[in-house]
Amino acid sequence: TMLDLSPLSKITEVNLFFLRGCSGLTTLDLSPLSQVTEVQGSFLKGCSGLTTLDLSPLSRVTGVQRSFLEGCANLDVVDNPPACPPPSGWVATVCSTTGFTKWARK
Repeated sequence: TMLDLSPLSKITEVNLFFLRGCSGLTTLDLSPLSQVTEVQGSFLKGCSGLTTLDLSPLSRVTGVQRSFLEGCANLDVVDNPPACPPPSGWVATVCSTTGFTKWARK
């Protein structure tokens, strides 16, 4: 299942429970959220249906909460995360061939 976020293209922050528990989502295009600079609370917590996620649209974000991506059980690697410390349970790695940063589950 997909969710069209394009009507949200002008928002600059996502609040506490935005997209929390959306376990039926299998694909999520975050590109409409490219203006977001602040991520609060448990954004994307419990989105267990996601298997891949590109966070490059969140490049303006300067920090994420500990519960960010918590409960995304089928998500092992997140591509192009923001340049901030990863949330609890994740570790930042740099791909030696491409130089791109990823967050990987600990």
